[in-house]
Amino acid sequence: MTLQENITLDSMLRHAIEALQAGQFLHAEKSCRLAMANGLASSHVQFLLGAALEGQGRLNPALEAFDLALLEPDASPQCWSAKTSVLVKLGRHQDAIASMQQALSRHPKTPDLHSNLGAVYEQSGKLPHALAAYRDALLIDPRHMPALVSMTAVLVKLGQHALAVEQGKVAMSLVPPSIDLYNNLAEAYIQLQRFPEALDICDQALVSFPWHAVMKFKQGLLLSYLQRYDDARKAFSEAQIIDPGVVRDYYPQLAAMAGNQEIRAVPELIFFDVAYHQQMRCDWRYRDAYIEALHTIMLSNSSEMKPTTVVNFGFQMLSLPIAAADRLQLHRRIADIYREIVWLAEDPVYEHNRDHQKIRIGYVSPDFRQHPVGLLSRQIYGLHDRTRFEIYAYSLHKPDKPDDEVTSSIAATCDHFKEVHTLGYRAIGDMIAADEIDILVDLAGYTTHARPEVFAVRAAPVQVAYLGYPSTTGADFIDYAIVDNVVVRPADMQNAWSEAIVRLPNAYCPYDRELDNAAADLRRSDFGLPEQSFVLCCFNNNYKIDPAIFAVWMRMLSKIPDAVLWVLGLKADTQQNLLASAEKAGISRERLVFAGVMPLKEHIKRYQLADLFLDTCWHNAHTTAADALWQGLPVLTCEGPVASSRLASSLLHALDMQDELVTHSLETYEEKAMYYAEHRDALKAVRDKLAANRDTQPLFDTALTVKHLEQAYLAIWARHQAGLAPVAIDIADIREMTV
Repeated sequence: MTLQENITLDSMLRHAIEALQAGQFLHAEKSCRLAMANGLASSHVQFLLGAALEGQGRLNPALEAFDLALLEPDASPQCWSAKTSVLVKLGRHQDAIASMQQALSRHPKTPDLHSNLGAVYEQSGKLPHALAAYRDALLIDPRHMPALVSMTAVLVKLGQHALAVEQGKVAMSLVPPSIDLYNNLAEAYIQLQRFPEALDICDQALVSFPWHAVMKFKQGLLLSYLQRYDDARKAFSEAQIIDPGVVRDYYPQLAAMAGNQEIRAVPELIFFDVAYHQQMRCDWRYRDAYIEALHTIMLSNSSEMKPTTVVNFGFQMLSLPIAAADRLQLHRRIADIYREIVWLAEDPVYEHNRDHQKIRIGYVSPDFRQHPVGLLSRQIYGLHDRTRFEIYAYSLHKPDKPDDEVTSSIAATCDHFKEVHTLGYRAIGDMIAADEIDILVDLAGYTTHARPEVFAVRAAPVQVAYLGYPSTTGADFIDYAIVDNVVVRPADMQNAWSEAIVRLPNAYCPYDRELDNAAADLRRSDFGLPEQSFVLCCFNNNYKIDPAIFAVWMRMLSKIPDAVLWVLGLKADTQQNLLASAEKAGISRERLVFAGVMPLKEHIKRYQLADLFLDTCWHNAHTTAADALWQGLPVLTCEGPVASSRLASSLLHALDMQDELVTHSLETYEEKAMYYAEHRDALKAVRDKLAANRDTQPLFDTALTVKHLEQAYLAIWARHQAGLAPVAIDIADIREMTV
């Protein structure tokens, strides 16, 4: 019997399929090629050959085999799907989409093809197209499992979380739930902040899939969100037993930052994170629990409080109703962590040798870029007196755009501008010490990308906090805080600040006077505002809005029939939360107008369209208030008991506008706003005074602010040279000294 006689198409197919199922791809290829050599080629043989080649990672030959198979009129839909899979693996997504569309022209009633087309669209980021393709699959087969699961996932990605929940429920009623379907439905509930329901889905999933590490980990996250910390720790432990790498897999960005260091899932910190993100979205359901947790947990001595996880807590508390003394304690806890880093590393103490005549000022910041601190400070570096000072800048973060004009401007006006974002804290400290910096100025505090450990190594003999962080740092390695006599009252110096306070005579905030404030030819209707309305405006970041101030705003809208509230509301879920709160207060949705993002030079011109800027309480507008005032928009503020609640008041005092625009309780804040709404002539008088005072009062006289700042540096340096300890200093107004 010849070889030809022993080989039949059926036997070859059987051998090839068995080899493919066993993962023996080379054996499967040999079976196919043997059949083809004996004249038994067919579209099915070419299909199996393509699968064997794809299994070996030989994608281009696999594609050729699938193309040959598809030349035959009896080529199956599976062959089209196989070709599409290879095109996706080759990164040829557009060709993959075209392949699926061609397949559907031949097999329009095949739900797998519609679902596969949806998958390619999804991988290409074309989510609305993916959604439509999954819907087409379900119109043919309402129980099509891949489409049911994927449609829920796409709705979550599109932010249509309520629809995702409904779709997930439908899917679970039609097919046996898969782990992916459980996961998608749980995620939809999480995004809606419906944590108990999300936890119930996780619990159900773990009954059927008890060894699924990611679902067990997600269960731990939800238990953390609900402050069931002991249960959460147990869930995290079990997840890591199943898969030791689950934490790193779930938090890849944090893993990249941590390097080889261990990453732990700490329930309390996870609760902080989700609660803060709720504040950013103006979802205030867990606000009280969040404030209480900051008090009780951050003041503990837990070894789980690592610097990579607590650095943001200081900034987060600035917008919360936390008293000054408590803020000091919380900040001291954060500072202790950075001091411990340096102590454990046994970093040597620097010897501060000095071989230069001018005082060397070193500014350290991640925000020498298009950022509020960069914009406010932009002009101060070039205005320093070069007969007395030499100016260094150490940039901790690259600008988001390589052609950032703020970065370029600051770099050009410093004597030395150094990019240090790739260096470790010790290397930065070495550089600062080698540069013989006399006064090192922290412009960041505990904000994003800050590096407090650079200051903890004591790279300069005198270290100062200024401008970028409206609170104490709680750190014994920061000697002075430069503020003004409104932001810090005399009584605050003992119970609110760890630093010695240096108070400038006017607002400590500089400004970029080069920003255009000429009258702009703008129409309200171009921004969705009614032309004849009374526009109350607040362009503060949404996390600064709290339930108490929002309630006041809603009362204003209820009493001023022609008023609208113009706010940022940058994200859809934030808008929905604010609209829901407005409706709960009896205010219709159209009374809130959302501004959205615009380039800076266009954004600040929008202030000219508003009638009155309404400030937030615990964390005031600062750069935002300065921009509004520079554009001629009155800013009404309520001065509070902590530094972050006095920022706008500081600006208004420096404009001599405190009588008109600074209040000291929410009741008087509301009354004054109502007065201006009902007496538009009085508001016009305020606007006229503001227009005049911009050029006659010290707020926008940045050169004067820099002179006062230099007087502060000289006083600080004189005490250091005399061997005297840091002490509170009030800087005299140069204008009064020269009269």
